[in-house]
Amino acid sequence: MMNVQHLFIQILLLLSAVTTPVIAELEKSVPKSGSIEAFLQRYPDAIGLIAIQDGKLDTSHWDHFKATVKDGQFRVPKGDPRTKAEFGDFQLAIEFRLGPGANSGIFLRAPKEGKGRDSNCELQILDNTAKEYADLKLSQYHGSAYGLIAAKRGALKPVGEWNYQEVTVRGHRIVVELNGVTILDGDLSELDATKYLKSHPGLLRTRGRIALGGHAKGVYYRSMYLAPLD
Repeated sequence: MMNVQHLFIQILLLLSAVTTPVIAELEKSVPKSGSIEAFLQRYPDAIGLIAIQDGKLDTSHWDHFKATVKDGQFRVPKGDPRTKAEFGDFQLAIEFRLGPGANSGIFLRAPKEGKGRDSNCELQILDNTAKEYADLKLSQYHGSAYGLIAAKRGALKPVGEWNYQEVTVRGHRIVVELNGVTILDGDLSELDATKYLKSHPGLLRTRGRIALGGHAKGVYYRSMYLAPLD
């Protein structure tokens, strides 16, 4: 009886030794959810708005965009660069990190010309922990539809670490997921138009360009992909 039990244990150990490395390799090949790799697996035809290859930045999707890549990342040039194409509904995947006191934004459905306020809204990018921003309005912190809808705080990684963020725009609804946490889920059409249209004339736009805030302070990007949803 002891010999049978001993043989059974040996077989189990042998199977474990064979299958464990195989399972480990399979796990490596599956992209983690909440990553650029997983996003591209869901949307293999996504547009690489920001794609760094061999140390070079592809800016072919942008107007007036010149930036220097260093250590696999870059900072946004001045002038609020905008995409050449317009988009309706879409999902945006972004990898970024913040320096101390970082402050910038991403404008959704912006017109070809005009100011940022002419877009649907500006999604704030901000170092929420900086003392200089301690007294901001709730709708001015990271992930918020700036001045319109406040995002939840607490999902940003520490200053200097890379964050992964997905932005989904369908109709007038905007959902922002940061590092796996939904921090914003709001509908611009549900806001009081008489209160906001004067300061945000593009509030109810249904198509437009993606624009990056050229006033960027301490914000670094390494990738940005967009998947049209219409």
